[in-house]
Amino acid sequence: KYKDAWKMGGGSIYSSPTIDPESKLIFFGTGNPSPTYDDKVRPGDNLYTSSVVALETDSGELAWYKQIIPHDIWGYDVAAPPVLITMQGDSGENIEVVAAASKTGRLFFLGKEDGRTLGRSEMFVPKNSNMFRQPTTEGIEVAPGAAGGANWPPLAYDNMLNLLFVPASHRPTRYRRVRQEDGSFINQLSLKTNLEWGTFSAISPENGKIEWQIKTDLAIVSGALVTDGGLVFYGESDGRFVARDSRNGKLLWAFETGAGVNAPPITYELNGKQYVAVASGGHSLFGYKKGNAVISFALP
Repeated sequence: KYKDAWKMGGGSIYSSPTIDPESKLIFFGTGNPSPTYDDKVRPGDNLYTSSVVALETDSGELAWYKQIIPHDIWGYDVAAPPVLITMQGDSGENIEVVAAASKTGRLFFLGKEDGRTLGRSEMFVPKNSNMFRQPTTEGIEVAPGAAGGANWPPLAYDNMLNLLFVPASHRPTRYRRVRQEDGSFINQLSLKTNLEWGTFSAISPENGKIEWQIKTDLAIVSGALVTDGGLVFYGESDGRFVARDSRNGKLLWAFETGAGVNAPPITYELNGKQYVAVASGGHSLFGYKKGNAVISFALP
């Protein structure tokens, strides 16, 4: 009955892809299927939505895929760009790995060449017993929510410490089943919540453990940036741009920008000096104070 659902089934590329020239592969996460909450018209797994996908750069052919959530009805898509890292195998050999953060609140570690599952991290945001449950007519609150876990903000990898830094949000979503005029039901969600905070986590790819984590008053809708000087930068939604010690999370420096820092920082070199720059613009969807500035800082 719904044999053509795949033609309009969603799964758009959510954010910037990651390219590996050596293996001639390009990696990206995909969005949730469409229509997102009227899932009766899209039976099955809904490939290749809510997945990590690898394509061959020379031909565009599918190399492999890993679907994180088959038949996703919660908005648990893979929004953050994947990161390429190296892990040590059981016998001591080096394994090339794709690390992908998900709105499910976990990092997934996949083999670069074949996409095989190598492990996953601890939960870096809370989950409740409603996770993966079908909505009811009365409604249920689910954590992580559709705007929770690791959203589009990019993570960063410190290859000297072998740590991944993940900005994340705890923002539960309320889902309920709503009867339509024809008697059928569709799922409906609400992102409005009185409960919100963020986490910034340093995670070991070797065992998936959280080495350290800090909690923020608002969700972190920025990105992470690490330097070889032992610094990790990220923005907070209250307007602060922050630097911490990448080894232990100790706060080293903060600057009040005047608006939500909801964009990822970058670093660059000019005339032998290193700089870090970030946009301070706020966020309309989540109501963080808006601004209109790009601010650059020089490192010692």
